[in-house]
Amino acid sequence: MFVLVPILCVLAPQMVTSAAESQDLQDVERAHKLVEDGNLDEALKILDSVTLRSPAYAPAFFHRGMIFMQSDELERSLSNFNKALALDVEFTQAYLGRSMVHFLRHDLDATIKDLDRALAIDSELAVAYYNRGIARSYQQDFTRAFDDLTQAKNFGYPVEEELLQQVWGLGHTDSVVAESNAQIVKNPEDGPAYYNRAVARYYRKEYTEALGDLYKAKSLGVDVEEEFIAELEAMPSDAQVPPTPA
Repeated sequence: MFVLVPILCVLAPQMVTSAAESQDLQDVERAHKLVEDGNLDEALKILDSVTLRSPAYAPAFFHRGMIFMQSDELERSLSNFNKALALDVEFTQAYLGRSMVHFLRHDLDATIKDLDRALAIDSELAVAYYNRGIARSYQQDFTRAFDDLTQAKNFGYPVEEELLQQVWGLGHTDSVVAESNAQIVKNPEDGPAYYNRAVARYYRKEYTEALGDLYKAKSLGVDVEEEFIAELEAMPSDAQVPPTPA
């Protein structure tokens, strides 16, 4: 359905107060360049040396977390994000990174909590609104998902209009059904109207009616996902509740 977008690993410029901090920053930037080039092992070696030399330097742990996440080592990634946040409780990118680990582990509540924390620090962090909107969509909390995606767009994230319309529709299924009904009355051969009504009915738990609409949409040439049809066909009879009057 949807996926979270990766966060940018580039850290904002930092105040450097010593030669050691200058070296740490240079090494982190060098490691980041290696990551961009796909050389994760060499980048990790550099970051390891930074953490040994400066164990309180949070950005090094953040970047280690990003590398481990790319390598699908989620436990090690989580451990490094936790360390970064223990060193700097207002490290917004570490909250974003940790939220992605939670998402990959299918823990949507924890995903949203970390995005909440990031937004409490920076209320204009567009990517955090976007990712929270996606996570809420997976929870079928479509009304708040739409609000988050709209905020992301307002703060400059390139949210596709089609996605906004889709999430709005899923949060307003009654309106979608009513509009689809009107379109079908005008044109009984309007395949997309049947498909849209099927999706809305699915989320209203009107499974039998949704399946009928999918069959009709497919017969009219709409490219209907076979997995969607199979899911509805596999619904047990006791899962099929009486339809809500349209």
